[in-house]
Amino acid sequence: MDRLILVLETLGAWLLFGAPLLQATTELHEEVAGWEKIRSKHAAAKKIDIGKVTFWWWLLPLSKSCLKNVA
Repeated sequence: MDRLILVLETLGAWLLFGAPLLQATTELHEEVAGWEKIRSKHAAAKKIDIGKVTFWWWLLPLSKSCLKNVA
């Protein structure tokens, strides 16, 4: 039972860390999209591909970096 509580505490702490991080990146993506609209109106600049990261990789960032290094 103690082990289950420890696992649930760890999961809860990780979600408390991951959720604001996910929200911040979502807001940054929206802001960059706004910049691109303004930039396309006033100049003929190419779009910058910032590379989207799915939600699931924010929960397991070490596996994302390991997979990226292997490939």
